[in-house]
Amino acid sequence: MPDTGLAALILRAGFITVFSQLALFVAVLPASVVSPVSLPVQLGLTLPILVGIILFVLPLLVERIFGKTDGQPLMQTWFGAAVFAALVFVGVGFSLGVTNGFVTVNEAQITALLVLFFLNLSIVRHWLSAD
Repeated sequence: MPDTGLAALILRAGFITVFSQLALFVAVLPASVVSPVSLPVQLGLTLPILVGIILFVLPLLVERIFGKTDGQPLMQTWFGAAVFAALVFVGVGFSLGVTNGFVTVNEAQITALLVLFFLNLSIVRHWLSAD
């Protein structure tokens, strides 16, 4: 039975937050070489890669690293979709905050990372704790 203490939940949420940021970086790489700059083309290159990484690779990696073997595999649950929705929600929300002048870029980056961590903590508590 996996450890469900607070430290284990924080470690898992931190891992998912860092993995989400790395997935964003990897997904944007192909779109960064598109010239001339075209938003539809860049989104067309970025979104399928990001969706694939978050929906398919992340659940498998979490199961492998943290040993969640009880019940249904994470790939067959809404775990990946919840992480993806949190990532999109935070990204869009803080992007709109920056473009509308409510926050600076630095404030948005730090705050978005904290919000994403706490959303991931909630997701981890729901899917990865053995309550």
